[in-house]
Amino acid sequence: MYKVMLIDDEKWVVKSLKNSIDWHSLGFEIVAEAFNGEEGYDKIKRLTPDLVFTDIRMPGMDGLEVMRRSNELNRDISFIITSGYKEFEYAKKAIQYGALEYCLKPFDEEEITDILVKYSRDRPVKKASNELLALLQEHDAGGMKPYIEELMRRLGIASDKTAGQPSPQLSTFHKIVAFVDEHFREDISLQVISEKLDLNLSYISQLFRKEGSDTFLQYLTKKRIAYACELLVTTQTPVQEISELSGYLDYFHFAKTFKRSTGLTATQYREAYINSGSRQV
Repeated sequence: MYKVMLIDDEKWVVKSLKNSIDWHSLGFEIVAEAFNGEEGYDKIKRLTPDLVFTDIRMPGMDGLEVMRRSNELNRDISFIITSGYKEFEYAKKAIQYGALEYCLKPFDEEEITDILVKYSRDRPVKKASNELLALLQEHDAGGMKPYIEELMRRLGIASDKTAGQPSPQLSTFHKIVAFVDEHFREDISLQVISEKLDLNLSYISQLFRKEGSDTFLQYLTKKRIAYACELLVTTQTPVQEISELSGYLDYFHFAKTFKRSTGLTATQYREAYINSGSRQV
């Protein structure tokens, strides 16, 4: 799991960002929250999160100063700057300090999800590149082959030995999909699949984008909502229980996702089916 920290002087903003994203299924966990820059920087020093969402305008130490000081720690911490305003100068400075993105409030769930998926995809590459540079400094060119192959293995990249052979990617993708189809009612995530199938987390995400029409989260959501719809029209099971049976331990997250996916609440969906006398709504 990648460690995430949220910093904003408005508590409702932190709560909104925390509750609007299915962090765990994307391979992230929120390890800390802070409500001013000083508190945020102190927790960054103690916890060393992988990714920090910070408001750019805060009393005292603002988001840019948090970034600047954190960069001096040399701990490979990435930042997403958030703001309620389109401020070119702030955005320009944030980019100079190395911010990955500049997000406007209110947050767009799809935008945040895309940012997290991109981070999961790019982070291992960046880390491996840094390791490669370090190895180049320690070993001569003739002795580099085993080190390069190890880095390629971590990234899910085929070596020269497998070049020209039929790609195993599609078969691997089918295995991933089969695993999701079997376990979507459980608390699964990219991290879980990575561990169960012994595959690089970022590689799994890339395969979904390359071989499928949906991202992992989109596919998982469709499976869960379709199953919930089936239970709603074929059983009298209470909606909250259907939420759990469909893989959503958080009922409020289920309710929000169901409404976004179908345009109706779960109760409305069930009532519409009963009133229409049809199997489909």
